[in-house]
Amino acid sequence: MSKIYASAVPLTMVRTVEGSYSNVLQDEQIPAEIVHPDDLKRLVRKGFLVEVEAQEADEPSGPPSKSASKADWEAYARSQGATDEDLEGVTKDDLVATYGE
Repeated sequence: MSKIYASAVPLTMVRTVEGSYSNVLQDEQIPAEIVHPDDLKRLVRKGFLVEVEAQEADEPSGPPSKSASKADWEAYARSQGATDEDLEGVTKDDLVATYGE
């Protein structure tokens, strides 16, 4: 299971492994595999991101809101079986259209 991090400040801009940027609101969780490794180390070292225990849900909570970050949509797509190759070059709007309700 991947490590999960949360923003310790009101807003943290995170560089993803794809090279795009995503905003993470305070206490919002983000899986480590989405964050570029160099950026993750820097943000943890400076206290912007902190490791948290993943909140296990008894039932799937469904897709994120349409206003959620692209990283959240990518994490949801992965939870639905998408691979890195499936997500390559896909926009947030594509993710919402494919995985949204």
